[in-house]
Amino acid sequence: MHKDVGKRVMALLLSICMIAGMVDWSGFTVRAAEERYHLSQVIVNTSYTYNGQKKEPKESDITVKVQQYDEKGDWRGSPPVELTADMGSYTITGYGENINANIPSTVRVRGDGNIEGDGTGTFTIAPL
Repeated sequence: MHKDVGKRVMALLLSICMIAGMVDWSGFTVRAAEERYHLSQVIVNTSYTYNGQKKEPKESDITVKVQQYDEKGDWRGSPPVELTADMGSYTITGYGENINANIPSTVRVRGDGNIEGDGTGTFTIAPL
């Protein structure tokens, strides 16, 4: 019942001030809603050779692809595109064992902010 009362009171006050000419709207800009994306693919762009040590790809070694949500909140009809800095970001959340050769190794990432979802990229460590 009292949900968002503060926002409603503020909107009413601004409306009254606007009608009375008390607010200068000349510098006021309306921003469009931020675009939202679904994290759809993680690609590891580097190769490793076995040396007995754990391999952990860095952000610079990873390409993330995303799909944009439409006005109905669905991303499935959108083509995957490479994530760019102006679209949003992601965080590396973990790694698999990533030591042995010829066994699929993994890196896990999660979208930040307007990038939703998480994904896993796989790569192979070549034998010595």
